[in-house]
Amino acid sequence: MSQFRPVMPETQVFKKQSQAKEVWRRFRKSKGAVAGLIIFSIILLLLLSADFIAPYALATKQHFAEKLQGPSFRHILGTDAYGRDFFARIVHGGRTSLTIAILATISSCILGSALGAIAGYFGGRVDSLIMRTLDIFMSIPDILFTMAVVYALGAGFVNLLLALTLVYFTYYVRLVRSAVLNLTELDYVEAARAGGSGSARIIITHILPMLWASSSSTPRLT
Repeated sequence: MSQFRPVMPETQVFKKQSQAKEVWRRFRKSKGAVAGLIIFSIILLLLLSADFIAPYALATKQHFAEKLQGPSFRHILGTDAYGRDFFARIVHGGRTSLTIAILATISSCILGSALGAIAGYFGGRVDSLIMRTLDIFMSIPDILFTMAVVYALGAGFVNLLLALTLVYFTYYVRLVRSAVLNLTELDYVEAARAGGSGSARIIITHILPMLWASSSSTPRLT
């Protein structure tokens, strides 16, 4: 007599992807983001190869005999009133602009994340002091505040970077603070406190990594 074995349903396994793969998967879903990445890559390639496609001398040396020329094979975008090549000035000046933009974004993110984590973790008077100070920064228009800082400290690469950092760090403070408020009461944070971990260690090694993991990685059904 033959024996019949019941067919067991196929089990479903939840597989957690790495953070990098999950971020890239979400990024590819947005056509605008992909198009922006392509355009940014082209611009970045032009800026990195500026010395090969447009010598720096064309951007600085004055040629009055070639002033105010229109676009041509020699000068793709024409020349200014001093005979300097517009295209060379754009690609070489773009290096400085892009460097300041990247460094200002990184510095404002670091400063804002640190202050937001401190405000959300400690709460009370610390939170009130940071957020009220933040209100002062946010009450001044961005362009006006940047101009005031540069005027007070003087023109320069570092001073402009500092001004942009102080303008844009406020957005990261509020974002990180709201997320940290939900994490400070979780069991693993309480366990870290009971284990004798200091506040700085808890914020750096527990709260901020969990904040990044929860925002960039989710379990996926396979």
